[in-house]
Amino acid sequence: MSPEQTELLDCIREVVAIVTKKPIERMALDTELSSLDVDSVCMLEMVGYLEDRLQVALRDEEVARLATVGDVVSLLVAARRSQAGAK
Repeated sequence: MSPEQTELLDCIREVVAIVTKKPIERMALDTELSSLDVDSVCMLEMVGYLEDRLQVALRDEEVARLATVGDVVSLLVAARRSQAGAK
């Protein structure tokens, strides 16, 4: 796992704990969001936190396809690169 992926995984762990109000002990890239009790409302809240914290914008159609923590990491990496290239 790259340093960027590790950083994002830690950030996602913190945000999931905030929105679900549960400590997250273990999380891997293949962890299903549903197994972390992330429902559609939590997903919207999680995306808002991540966008604010990481200064990225995520498109609704991309967010709708997220199933695993790895999907979230990949989307955030792509959003960072896209926005860095736009500057």
